[in-house]
Amino acid sequence: MAQRRWIRSVVGIGLLIATCGTMPVTARQILVSAEDGKPVRPGDTSAGVTPDLLRILALDSSGLRTLATIAVPASMTGPPESVKLTPDGHYAIVSASQAFDPDGAPPLSAGDAVSLVDLTTPARPRLIETVHAGAGASGVAVAPDGKRVLVANARANSVSAFAIIGGHLVAQGSVGFPAGSRPVSARFLPDSASALVVGGGGRIFRLAIGGGGMVVASDTAEVGSGASGIALSPDGRTAYVAASRIASGGSETFVAAVDTATLHVTPGPALPPAAEGLALSRSGRFLEVTLLDGTNLPPADPKHQDAGTIVVLAVAGDTLQMVAQARTGRLCQGAAWSDDEHQIILQCADDRRIERYRFDGHASLRRVDQVLTTTGRPGALATDAYR
Repeated sequence: MAQRRWIRSVVGIGLLIATCGTMPVTARQILVSAEDGKPVRPGDTSAGVTPDLLRILALDSSGLRTLATIAVPASMTGPPESVKLTPDGHYAIVSASQAFDPDGAPPLSAGDAVSLVDLTTPARPRLIETVHAGAGASGVAVAPDGKRVLVANARANSVSAFAIIGGHLVAQGSVGFPAGSRPVSARFLPDSASALVVGGGGRIFRLAIGGGGMVVASDTAEVGSGASGIALSPDGRTAYVAASRIASGGSETFVAAVDTATLHVTPGPALPPAAEGLALSRSGRFLEVTLLDGTNLPPADPKHQDAGTIVVLAVAGDTLQMVAQARTGRLCQGAAWSDDEHQIILQCADDRRIERYRFDGHASLRRVDQVLTTTGRPGALATDAYR
């Protein structure tokens, strides 16, 4: 319990923002960054390959710093949800949707690795084991009770379940989804016995989990094409999914608010192009959305841009309102909020760096000077608040 107290010692700060104004980070917050060293982008070659790794970060009043790194299979392909922490912060679970074989043809293939890392002492992480899920192992979800793990397998069109027993991942089977679903993200609901699964094909599914296995419920809902990432309100009543919809002149990006009881979908406001991921603040009052905004396109493409965008949406149930935005680095991926809700940590894969932004709780969002460089391309980020 001592570890859990110091990792989450500022859990109550976010609840005081409305009455206390701007508050500094006063205790250490632990984050983990999964980083891809494989040749995954145009122009990358096998000569530039570095080990995939998990970076353990500390955020406090002095800024953001690296505590340790450890070699772990990782991937930046897919939504930036391939790493999660257990609620007590003792373990990180990391998936890798791609595997690299320098002698293969092609050298990159669908990966299925899922690793369990011991973070009891964050400055001395220990890889316990690497097990296998399904092809294209992508989004990871950890149950609120810390006893179960789900992995969405985009290429295998399935979701795998594991139990955490005695400090190990124990396979509990998998369940298939309708053809073309491409499960990419999952979130447990507060009961730890059900979950929502987002498919890249544009639908959201309900999953029942019990002692007898997993069952995909018959009720589903259309969210939007290219659905990517899912966040869940603290009370579990509303899920938020980034997607695209048809609009005049083409498609537009938005975040859908989904009633978890009925799967009713309420579309949010139009956003800049190509949502990559999203992160909900601890109190649930603010939602960060990472937008590629042309940085994923070739330089010759007329829609190419040299900077992406992040936006902050104010959240009130199924009502979303944009309140702030800022320009970012290129091909940015995972994001996480500080516990006081006044900082956002953001990974930018093409720049191989992790950026920090300050948010005043109202309308000002700005990048601070401190930038943390990485060896591989950072592709997923988590802290203990985001399950």
